Amino acid sequence: MAECYDAAAKLGGKDPGYAKLMACNARLCAAVRSGKDRGAIVATLRGFADAPPSDEDDFWELIRWGDVRTNLAIVETAAPPATEKIKEAYSRAWRHIGSPVKMRSVTEQLEFYEDIFSGGADETRSIRDAIRAVAADLKHFIESEFLAS
Repeated sequence: MAECYDAAAKLGGKDPGYAKLMACNARLCAAVRSGKDRGAIVATLRGFADAPPSDEDDFWELIRWGDVRTNLAIVETAAPPATEKIKEAYSRAWRHIGSPVKMRSVTEQLEFYEDIFSGGADETRSIRDAIRAVAADLKHFIESEFLAS
């Protein structure tokens, strides 16, 4: 999957940054499930995290900023994840261009994490369980804050 996103990023298009993040995300999921070192992925994610959104009115760019922080929380599950910063990033996107349909895409990504990390190498069970708990917490936050009717 990572190679497909790498190819998409090379094509350019309107938003190559998203494809780069998703390539990183695919590598991260594979590394966590297998127990492989995630060190190289951290540098890429930090680069994304250090660059604030260039367009405050671009909902997807604001969401990507939250997604980067979610990925960093996955990488850093050995330490308490900074979910407050993630929640703040998603709240920021909601305040600018709130859309239940668009926010549902975020909860679908979090459901993906719950599913993908339900399996993997036995020695990764504790980290996968911690990631699934973070994903469930973030999903609950988004559903209760933005999608509750």
